[in-house]
Amino acid sequence: MDNKIRITILGLGHVGLPTALGFAQIGWEVIGTDNDLDKLDLISEGVVPFYEPGISEMLKKYLGQGNFKVEKNQSQAIKDAQCIFVCVGTPQNSDGSADLSQLETVAKTIAENISGYKLIVEKSTTPVTTAANLRLSIQRHIDTRIKKQGKTSDDFEFDVAVNPEFLKEGTAISDFMCPDRIVVGVDNEKSRQLLKAIYLPLFESEDVFEEKFMVTDVNTAEIIKHASNAFLATKISFINMLADLCEAADANVADVAKGIGMDKRIGPSFLNAGIGFGGYCLPKDIRAFSWIASQYGVDFSLLREVDKINLDRIHKFVDKVKKILWVLKGKNIAVWGLSFKPNTDDIRESPAIAVVNKLLKLESNLKVYDPSISDILEKGGLPTGLESIETYSTPISAATNADALVILTEWNEFKEIDLIELKENMAVPIIFDGRNIYESKEMREIGFEYYGIGLR
Repeated sequence: MDNKIRITILGLGHVGLPTALGFAQIGWEVIGTDNDLDKLDLISEGVVPFYEPGISEMLKKYLGQGNFKVEKNQSQAIKDAQCIFVCVGTPQNSDGSADLSQLETVAKTIAENISGYKLIVEKSTTPVTTAANLRLSIQRHIDTRIKKQGKTSDDFEFDVAVNPEFLKEGTAISDFMCPDRIVVGVDNEKSRQLLKAIYLPLFESEDVFEEKFMVTDVNTAEIIKHASNAFLATKISFINMLADLCEAADANVADVAKGIGMDKRIGPSFLNAGIGFGGYCLPKDIRAFSWIASQYGVDFSLLREVDKINLDRIHKFVDKVKKILWVLKGKNIAVWGLSFKPNTDDIRESPAIAVVNKLLKLESNLKVYDPSISDILEKGGLPTGLESIETYSTPISAATNADALVILTEWNEFKEIDLIELKENMAVPIIFDGRNIYESKEMREIGFEYYGIGLR
């Protein structure tokens, strides 16, 4: 393979845009397109439509250098590329299944614009056999085109591969540039070689590359992505289940997590007790994975319990606040954090939003701060029902004269706060820490009434 591989990214969201800029950084010519024309206008002007550390600088750099360009004409973007990465959304249907309508639209658009060989790479998180169905759909549309235009099938050569994304919001760029693995599902050697050529420049040597480059069939690659997210969600719900036991038995879940995490078979990551996981991926993916299993007659009741435990975290946390504060109506409660995790402005399925909703229904007066609050308000606003909450520009101003503080997202800014100043500004120094970002002993020594999750 030469150095002139041209890549098109279909879908410039939280996965597509970091992927596009990552490929641009390692030297490929990248075309980005999306069916949201307003989003394309922003990106073409160097404006990122969501918060992600480091990505704004990369966008401006590679737009300026010309190896990343925005194309509104999707047909042209497909014609111009040798390899097409599909990064469109797969939202959740009411029954938990994935809505694949955007992929069907992509299949038709690709089929109508294939000229020469194309490798279509499914990067969106999709149910097993989606790649096979994508291939079938593209071929059907091509067959229609052949009949209309009188061409032969040799004029429309393509392969479909699977390359699941493992990008975390907040660290998407570093995850792309320093991957712990690259999984590709392919049907033939030609696809494998092209994907190898695309990703090889990320690594210092071919030996290092081969250690991290995993090749499977397409169905297996699709399952790997769902299985990864399902396992991470299971670890989170497991430690939260233990947190409830620790509270009931006067034990410390932080020490339990450390103790079991020291076992190399378990590891310490995703063992932080709190108000549960959220965001666009984990909740959606475990429900989709459960639905997939049900279609094959396989019992995935374990994942349904994982989901149930996670949803119950919100009720348990608010019940604790109610029990300690007694009457919530009219009380001034400071809220730190709205995003589902730090270093993002993403509030989709955020546990913090769920807690805020419940506190509002209990008629509390909420004083809210999040480091990304300006981005949240500018790029979509707060969800229906939350428009009237008071937002503040600093964590201390939100906590001033508050009867209690609830911490719902573990931003580093909160960990580094001047705790003495915080205590002096609060009307009543009570903290409900939904992310266990502080040491309970230290907080009580300072003079706070402090309540974490599963802590003594």
